[in-house]
Amino acid sequence: MPDASAENRIASLEAELAELRAEMQEFTATVSHDLRAPLRHIVSYVQLVEEDAGPLLTAEVREFLATITHASRQMGKQLDGLTLLSRAGSAALVVARSTASTLRPASWKSTRLNSSH
Repeated sequence: MPDASAENRIASLEAELAELRAEMQEFTATVSHDLRAPLRHIVSYVQLVEEDAGPLLTAEVREFLATITHASRQMGKQLDGLTLLSRAGSAALVVARSTASTLRPASWKSTRLNSSH
């Protein structure tokens, strides 16, 4: 049985960890929010250019605009992932029994191991 000082130290570390997780979540939420507004502006300006100058744009310029839009949307997805990652640390863990076959990806199911190796 752990002594009282060890239990106090564990409780202190758990409280510190909870505080750090909360700070990380707040930081990532702020960063995500602050970066989304410029991304929305970029995509909106690209749409305005396409609408206003569409017929005048060369194929190369249309490709540039498509790349800008795609990259902006990709960055939005990355911000979503960052937000999810920051929340993962505070999510409750669920302990469940599992087998190796349920853990492997579905694409592995068709893979056969070579028994000669």
